[in-house]
Amino acid sequence: MKKVKRTLAIMLAVIMAIGLLTACGSGGGASGSGAASGGGSSSGKTKIGIMYFTWTSRIATSLWDYCTNYLADEFNVEFTQYTCGFDNNSCISTVENMITAGEDGLILLVSSGITEIDKICAEADVPFALVTGKPTIAEEELLYKNASEQFVLCMHPETDAGVAGAHEAQVMLDQGYTKCAVVSTPTGMIEAGDMEDAGFIEAFKAGGGTIVDEKREIPGDAMITAADTVLATHGDEIDFLYGLLDILQSIVTDPKYADKGIKVVSNELPADGGVSLFESGVLAFCHEKIPQQAGFALVSILNYLNGDKYPDDPGYKSVEQPYTDIYNAEDCQLFLDITNGQNGNDPAWNIEELKSLLISENPNATYADLLELAQSCQIDDICARHGIQR
Repeated sequence: MKKVKRTLAIMLAVIMAIGLLTACGSGGGASGSGAASGGGSSSGKTKIGIMYFTWTSRIATSLWDYCTNYLADEFNVEFTQYTCGFDNNSCISTVENMITAGEDGLILLVSSGITEIDKICAEADVPFALVTGKPTIAEEELLYKNASEQFVLCMHPETDAGVAGAHEAQVMLDQGYTKCAVVSTPTGMIEAGDMEDAGFIEAFKAGGGTIVDEKREIPGDAMITAADTVLATHGDEIDFLYGLLDILQSIVTDPKYADKGIKVVSNELPADGGVSLFESGVLAFCHEKIPQQAGFALVSILNYLNGDKYPDDPGYKSVEQPYTDIYNAEDCQLFLDITNGQNGNDPAWNIEELKSLLISENPNATYADLLELAQSCQIDDICARHGIQR
């Protein structure tokens, strides 16, 4: 087990904490960003911390259920939630808290500050995986050259987000949508989001569409207010390109919007029961928001902790997942059932598939195997693997 440096780091952190407590006396102090109930596990289970900016969203709930109700017992793991912001400092301080709390491995769902996090985890010898997020282009140039061995996996959507945005625009045009307001996070906050927005806007305009709001930027807590403003002002079809899926349901079901004829189109997978929000023929884009990505992160962390390494393992383990396009409500509901393991369906990637990637379970496992399985995320792929009839 590669825990020597991690143990030393925790001991130093504890010593520093005792010193701070002595200096501050017995006064109460506020916990740092992302603080969670941590500490060593007396059960002998592997401790895995998961960092995300919210645990109230439906995506987060699905991921947490998958980890705790499906993976935990099978892999003898204890999961703990940590909350962070989008900014670099918040993510970095939360990772430091996770290490201090004694987590054996980290699963991160927010990619801010990733190169600094890589250095911190390397120093503490704590493996970490990034899923659903993506480092910036500049960061990736560095990571491809010198990512630490503790950065065990980076699983992310398609690299060219601009092309993906253009694809979304074309499908909206094909479905007869002619107006759109782009509601998104501030420029510079999420690089892939900026690329996706730009690709969408350019293609939508080129195809004869009208953008009624070029880009309404929404910093964090102002998301709901901004969405209300855009909807009330325009009452047009809204494409929520980033960050607003979790308030779709409350917006479209709010009585004050009942007479506005509001239609909502999203580039993200709707939540359970959300298929009814999408009118017949409207496309739902399903891409990196598949909760079961956490299974690949866990396998990669466990391989590292066991001292195992794929014979063809690259220095920077970057796994690109293609976007999944769902064109009708029936397929959309089936995809929901599969990715959430509901209505008698196994999750998109089940225990047997994940265990085939653990070297302790399958000495012949390779990184190529992980790539092949991780990229097999289209609805056709999943149905074929699991014998599901469509």
